[in-house]
Amino acid sequence: MKWRELVHADVPAAVSAVREATDDLLDLPLVPYADDEIVDAMREVEAVRRQLDVVARQLAAEAQSRCLPQRSGSGKLSTFLRETLNLGRGEAAARAAAVDVLADTADPVSGVV
Repeated sequence: MKWRELVHADVPAAVSAVREATDDLLDLPLVPYADDEIVDAMREVEAVRRQLDVVARQLAAEAQSRCLPQRSGSGKLSTFLRETLNLGRGEAAARAAAVDVLADTADPVSGVV
């Protein structure tokens, strides 16, 4: 199934589709699957998790570029992430630092890494 066709390149629809797919996975029994199928699924889920980490960084960078932390009264990105996503201080600081690294490696004209 081509998700892009399903969600028409719409961020809220794509996020909703990921959420639905995750809910479906949580409801599926794992017992009927062979060992190699479980290992393959573990690898695929890990690959998707890593991709979602990149998406989360991009969303945080976009929030930063829109000055959402300042406009919300949080001030710093790490505080904004902590308050908005209910993260611990360490996790929020690590994510904010990752956004800083992303910003440092992006082309200043196009914003492309």
